[in-house]
Order: sequence, then C-alpha cells, then structure tokens
Amino acid sequence: MKELDAIDHKILYYMFLNSRQSTNTICRKVGISKSVFHYRLNRLETRKIIRGYPTVIDIFKLGYSIYRFNILMQFASPEKEAEIAKYFTDYDNSWNTSSTKGRYDLMTAILVKDTNAFYQFYEETLKKYRYHFKELSFSQLYETYGYRHSILLDTKAQQDHKAYELRYTGETTNLDNLDYKILCLLSNNARIPSIDIAKTLNVSSSTVINHIKKLTDAGIIVKYSANIDIQKLGFKTFIVNLSLTTYQSYDIFPTIPSSGKSDER
Repeated sequence: MKELDAIDHKILYYMFLNSRQSTNTICRKVGISKSVFHYRLNRLETRKIIRGYPTVIDIFKLGYSIYRFNILMQFASPEKEAEIAKYFTDYDNSWNTSSTKGRYDLMTAILVKDTNAFYQFYEETLKKYRYHFKELSFSQLYETYGYRHSILLDTKAQQDHKAYELRYTGETTNLDNLDYKILCLLSNNARIPSIDIAKTLNVSSSTVINHIKKLTDAGIIVKYSANIDIQKLGFKTFIVNLSLTTYQSYDIFPTIPSSGKSDER
C-alpha cells in the first residue's frame, strides 16, 4: 500500500476532530482545493483507512447505563466464538463488541436503562453460553474520555489532548421522536447532509438544523468523528487495564482513567 503523505494525515486528523465540518473549512485548514480534498477523501474511504463517520452521543443523558463484559473462552471452536460474538453484536442494546487477543477473547458493552434489564440479559447469556466461558467479569462504566489522535499529527505542543468527557450524573434530557430519528441517522454517518436527513424524515431542512443545534447545545451530541483503521497506518492497538493501589495517585495522572473508567484512542 502506498504510503500516506502529510496532506493525507492532515485530512485524517481534522476529520477525526470534526467530520461534520464543511469541506471549505477542512480545505482551508489543510491548504488544498475542494477537488483535491474529495479525491483524497474518496481514496482514504476506498482503501478502508476511514471506515465510517460515527457521532459521539452522550448516552448517559438519554438515561442509559453502560455495562462491560470481559470474556475468556473455553471449549469453543472458531465457529462457536463467531456465534457468540454475533450474539452480542445482534443484541438490540449492544454498544460495541471486540474480538481480542491476550487476557480476554471477547470484550463487549451493552446499554440498559435499568438494572433488571441488565441482569435479565446476563442470565439469558449464561443459559446459552456459560459452558464456553472460562472466565466472565462485568463492570459498570460511569465515565469515558476521548483523546485526540496524536499519531496523525505532531500535537505534542497541545496542552489538552482530551477531546471529550462523558460522565454519569443521573440527569437525563427528554427527547421527542424526531430527535431520536435524527440521532440514529447521525450515529451511522456524521457527514450525512441535513437536507438528506430532512428528505428521509419528511421534514424541512431548517427543522433538522434546529433539532441538531438543540441536541448539541444540550450536550447530547458531543462530537462528530471518523473511524480510522490505524493498523493500515502501520500501528497496532493495545488495550491496557490499570488498577490503582493508591487512589490518590489518580490526581497525579489526570488524563489516565482509573478502574471503572475507560479511554478511547
């Protein structure tokens, strides 16, 4: 695969920071024309370096809690492991599922609005697959941080690498049906034009723009980003779980989440 140049890296960086910003804005920041931008962006998408444009949504404000599973398999063929992964992925309230190598074989997170819903899913899961779980642990996530991709550009001079922070406070925001429909469309594609959302939902563009502004002002929409396959940039992803023996140490490393929190890099 042909190596990416500095312009490609700038496009990736600014798309990661805000994939919904206008083409003119990105072109001005990168210093290229629209035609060059569209050509390079299409190439990055075709080569699956950019694999989509997710919208970061504060699900805590929608009344959800996040539960994470860490699973170590046993007596499971590759087909059975794929079946179990699909089981978690197909669950209606699935947030994310990852197949991993190392301490665990599968890591997944689900969203629930009450504890009973979680334990119902937990018991159903054990009835189906307990035999294949050598080890199963779960925890509730109450904070999550997102960080800027410093590997895309030399950003060492920046004082704050944190891109966003989500925290459970118990406070929720009431949304109407149109709000949820707009969030569903944006969650799958942060770059979908407002006019396309309006056509899909049979409303005016101004209505869509006003609702998006309301969702942003309320902190429901936190960030528009890009899903970048960093392995194709020559990097590998490692998950590090830290447990502090002295919790006071957490104040010394404010950008490193403690147990019960996670970061997203």
